[in-house]
Amino acid sequence: MKKLILLILAVSFSLNLFAQNHFTFSGKISGGHDVHIDLLYINSQGKRVIDSCALQGETFSFRGEINGPQMVSLMTYKGHFKSKSDDDPTNFFLEPGKITAIGGSYKNLKKLKITGSKVQDEYEAFEKQLKHLDEKKQEDKIRQYIITHPNSYVSAFQLSLYSTSWPLNSVKNLYSKFNPALQKSMYGKEIQKEITSIDNSAVNKKAINFNSIDINGKLIRLSDFKGRYVLIDFWASWCVPCRESTPHLKKLFNKYNKAGLDVIAVADDDNNQNDWKKAVVKDKTEAWHNVLDGTVRANNETDNSRSISNQYAIYSLPTRVLIDKNGIIIGRYEGTESAIALDRKLAAIFN
Repeated sequence: MKKLILLILAVSFSLNLFAQNHFTFSGKISGGHDVHIDLLYINSQGKRVIDSCALQGETFSFRGEINGPQMVSLMTYKGHFKSKSDDDPTNFFLEPGKITAIGGSYKNLKKLKITGSKVQDEYEAFEKQLKHLDEKKQEDKIRQYIITHPNSYVSAFQLSLYSTSWPLNSVKNLYSKFNPALQKSMYGKEIQKEITSIDNSAVNKKAINFNSIDINGKLIRLSDFKGRYVLIDFWASWCVPCRESTPHLKKLFNKYNKAGLDVIAVADDDNNQNDWKKAVVKDKTEAWHNVLDGTVRANNETDNSRSISNQYAIYSLPTRVLIDKNGIIIGRYEGTESAIALDRKLAAIFN
């Protein structure tokens, strides 16, 4: 009897959890026959989903599970294959419950009126406040909104967008004002992850150890370079500023290598390995250590659990991270405009 009661309770809990996370999204779109619709979202298991359905007459319907409100994308295309001319995506807040959309067309999804989502209603009202403001005033308005609406999913979404560009202490302070539920939401977790990543890879912090197989098949460990200065160069074969700054980086390497400087070039080319190898040969950078970032992209999923750039909170290329002989980060240099600062730092160390 006791086991039966426990089983009933477990089933009831599962059904209640399903109801809390379940959504239906349906609507009506005009625009002809043979139209397919894609809905892009993160499901309750944290997986990126691209759900697709064919327009039936002028109606469509999606069902799924999500962990709370989130910004999603909706796009349409005709036939079985997408083309650039088909895409006219629109973004909106989807949340558990019954969500509907009316008033749009195949060629103009932005006219869709979304109903059933309180967060979307709030977002639309806030977006109207940003119209006709320049970029700086928009950013100030967003910051003030987050301050005055600390329990809003719109605030969490906006802070997640600015978490890598606003000062770390400011992001920490705004995040700390969120209630526990918002901090545990999808956007809350993203913000906390960025805070931790930036914190752990800041100047004066111990460099995060990593290992990778270099371009010659040799195992490279950052910890093996203790006793020498290491400059980690985050770049990519497709990054024009990275490639343009390589000749200067080679001069620095040739000047200071014998004095104790090593370079580990981390390329964001895991899916373009042939281009990476060609770039290394063309730029003549075989003298230093060349490794791939470690990001795996496949089946619409991105696995950055072994990504070196993710560990070091790299958001733009090129970025260089300087590590001293004791494994402490002593400099971060983003973009080509920071080259002079790097030059001065190396000169102060070795001259």
